[in-house]
Amino acid sequence: MECMKLRLPALPRALALGVSLGIVLFLAPLGSALAQAEPEEPEGPAGAVVLLKLSDGGSLWGRIAGHDSERLAFQRLDNGGIVRLPWKQLDPDQAGQLLEEFGYVDHSGDELFVDAERLQLDDGTEVIGRIVSRTEDSIFVKTADRLVPIPKKRIQGAVTNVVVPALDVFTREELYRAEAEKLDPASAASQNELALLRAHFDFTKALEHCKLALELDPSFSGGSLKPTIARVQEKAANQVQLDFLYQVDSLRSRGQFDKALTQLEQFTQKWPDSKLRTEAERKKKQVEKARVAAMKELVATQYYKWADRLTTAKAREEGANLESLLAYLEDKLKEDLLGAVTKDLQRAVGASVTPEEVKKLWNERKRGRFRRASYGQGTWLLGEAAALKEYGEQKPKAQEAPKTAAEAERAKLEEKIKRYLANQQIVAKKKAAAGAKEGEESEEEVFWRGWSSFSKAQWLLAQFVENGGEFRVIKEELSNCPDCGGTGTREMINTGSARSNPQGGQGGAGANSAGVVVVDCPLCHRVGRIRRVLYW
Repeated sequence: MECMKLRLPALPRALALGVSLGIVLFLAPLGSALAQAEPEEPEGPAGAVVLLKLSDGGSLWGRIAGHDSERLAFQRLDNGGIVRLPWKQLDPDQAGQLLEEFGYVDHSGDELFVDAERLQLDDGTEVIGRIVSRTEDSIFVKTADRLVPIPKKRIQGAVTNVVVPALDVFTREELYRAEAEKLDPASAASQNELALLRAHFDFTKALEHCKLALELDPSFSGGSLKPTIARVQEKAANQVQLDFLYQVDSLRSRGQFDKALTQLEQFTQKWPDSKLRTEAERKKKQVEKARVAAMKELVATQYYKWADRLTTAKAREEGANLESLLAYLEDKLKEDLLGAVTKDLQRAVGASVTPEEVKKLWNERKRGRFRRASYGQGTWLLGEAAALKEYGEQKPKAQEAPKTAAEAERAKLEEKIKRYLANQQIVAKKKAAAGAKEGEESEEEVFWRGWSSFSKAQWLLAQFVENGGEFRVIKEELSNCPDCGGTGTREMINTGSARSNPQGGQGGAGANSAGVVVVDCPLCHRVGRIRRVLYW
């Protein structure tokens, strides 16, 4: 392939972050007999006086008399006595340095990462790799197994830079060639360095270079090569299984959690007696934890997004009146909202996502930033009492929790009936006190029909947020009507034959002087306030 002729640039040697003393992997299992045995004498130069720092802030002067993967034997300088200290009792930085020096830290499982580009396609899929060439209508992206031509018209948005596992972009042989060019065959340090770089899951090559380093200098790194060779040798014997488990990490990093869990199930079936069963179980926990984290992140955003989208879609629906829309808020919106969010998570996380999981994560979400929903100029549709009611008064009184499923269901039904009656009060038609014609539209319906779809959507969202039970309302905000300043009325000046009496009524028919008439504010309909709710 053309891409194989390209000279690979020097790869960064940054290893996966998060490797710490707490995740040091010791391949040689230690039994109770080892716990009672004396730590082995270190190979190489010994006898130098060192300052040993302890985790509690203390320190000791003396010499290292021996060590193993669990503890350190230390000869005190003041009295010549030998103390045996578990590594966890030492200062973490010094303990990590000594464990590295003595060869007990296993870096063979550390991941190598490289820079790459992510291209989002029009069908929702993505391609991650290195862009190696461009033509007038296509971009060629190199991945570990092929060169992918992508038509530019299929790319959605900008190409983004990402950091991914090196084996997602390059083959093992490509990685090896890129580093082997720097090898000094006569240097133990160079051989060992290449062995460490080869440790990204090609343990056969790593073993070869470890042995060459040992042949060149048996005392290299204080004799730490021998335990390193033993570890790498065991992993080389399990190369196929480790490759299988590596695919799990790759799938997890790409967010393909269902495929990763399926891969782990297949591993158990293929190698039921594998020595790596514990490692497979650890990876399963990692995948499950990453899956839940991805779901939490999406749930926290998609619920708000779909609440906006669904209310906006209903507000734009041709011929929908206020009564039918309130019925939708009460009966159907919760179901549609949960269904839409679940579908989003199934596309992004995996088909195994269930509505029950989504609902549980939404109910358990952490408090986020406040959002606002406003009834706007339609505040008066709530009725004066509901429009001006403070949220503190709306909080239900403390009641004993239902003891049975039937009681819980009854309480739920009572709450639903209460909301239904409140909605019916909103849509009750206000007809003229006398002479109203049958079938005449109410004032509310006339207002709603002439209102903008954006304002309708905001009103529906505020109504659902405040009464639907899906969101947490923090408080309400009441601001003065911009037309009447919060009084609920306006003063109109009459000129000509009409004159206002002191009570605001008109004067006699022959009156011709100007007068002031107090009328209901046509914007807020005497409520005087614009209602908003703060929620999360």
